[in-house]
Amino acid sequence: MKSILLKLDEKLLEETEVYVKELKISRNNYIKKAVERYNKLMDRKKLEKELAYESFMVREESMEVYKAFESTLNDGLKDEY
Repeated sequence: MKSILLKLDEKLLEETEVYVKELKISRNNYIKKAVERYNKLMDRKKLEKELAYESFMVREESMEVYKAFESTLNDGLKDEY
């Protein structure tokens, strides 16, 4: 495991200490969990961005498929439900 030196401004450190005491965990564990959660958030944002890009790339083809399906609605067949 690697070590890092972390400098926090006074207010952020005080807020952190409040939660550390409430949760009864070490400051190190609290910061480690915070970094893990932030990494998951960044992964999610990256995935959202990739999905938006891919959706944009297939948008035109999706509209063509939609129009093809839409044209079959009036092909004379009746729903049997």
